[in-house]
Amino acid sequence: MNMEGVVTTMLSTSSEIIPQMETPSQMDDDGTSSNDRTPQMGMEFNDVDEAWEFWKIYALKIGFGVRRRVTNKGKDGSITSTRFCCAKEGHRQKDKRLELVKKPRPETRMDCHARMGIKLVRESGKYFVYDFEPMHSHPLHFAECTHLIRSHRQISDVQAQQIVLGDNAGLTQRQQHDLSSVQSGGRENVGYTRVDVKNYLRTKRGRDMEFGDAGCLLKDGHVKQEMEYSRSMV
Repeated sequence: MNMEGVVTTMLSTSSEIIPQMETPSQMDDDGTSSNDRTPQMGMEFNDVDEAWEFWKIYALKIGFGVRRRVTNKGKDGSITSTRFCCAKEGHRQKDKRLELVKKPRPETRMDCHARMGIKLVRESGKYFVYDFEPMHSHPLHFAECTHLIRSHRQISDVQAQQIVLGDNAGLTQRQQHDLSSVQSGGRENVGYTRVDVKNYLRTKRGRDMEFGDAGCLLKDGHVKQEMEYSRSMV
């Protein structure tokens, strides 16, 4: 398949296979939408994953990164409570080597206390919000930049297939990202950056080298060594 055929195939299927993530540009003027609300005390969720996705969408609307803070489990292994927080929560541990570093990394932890905690209700099997703190100790990101936050970037399985297909056809990483931007209606809706494409392809090529032709050669060499050792023992 030539490059023109690859581009045509990717464009023709984009509206069906690429999920659209709701972004601040798609919100109403008052900052709300049918699928995005502000956390409230007592709000219920069917499971932890549903609560996590809700927290991520809320963070995307407000303009901050997220991470999981702590998770408690019962004796049966089920999650009894968990807490989601801002990515800038806490403080970075002091590194003694900082005195020798000419250009230290910028500080990313601001001791932010924004969080949402949920607990399990044994009777219903659902989780409810028992703790919510909306205030942040740092400036929030602009709506035009929230799609660049690390916790809001992810390459889906379908997008990964498209990246591999474009790479095999000779498309550069810039061309692939520009094509995905056209498909999804803007770079803020793609869900990943060009750096993510580069890292994904590098990781995939490393796996291919480990389990592909190189892996087979290594395996065959190991088998030959075992055969020669067996013959020497006869």
